Amino acid sequence: MIAFYIISYYFFNLSIKKIELGTAYAVWSGVGTALLTAVGMLVFNESISLSRVIAIALILIGVLILNLSQSSSQA
Repeated sequence: MIAFYIISYYFFNLSIKKIELGTAYAVWSGVGTALLTAVGMLVFNESISLSRVIAIALILIGVLILNLSQSSSQA
């Protein structure tokens, strides 16, 4: 687990050299939340409901909009 934390922070550190800190953190936490929720539903048989699927989609859409808004502001 410690090795994964170190690897995760290493790649996070690399990402903030290319994109803004707020965007990098939003991507890191948003995608992590969505992935862990999906793993819980698929691997651990947690309940899958329409509201959970919509919530995950909204998280991913928000991350996408953040990335697009950053790339358009740098252009």
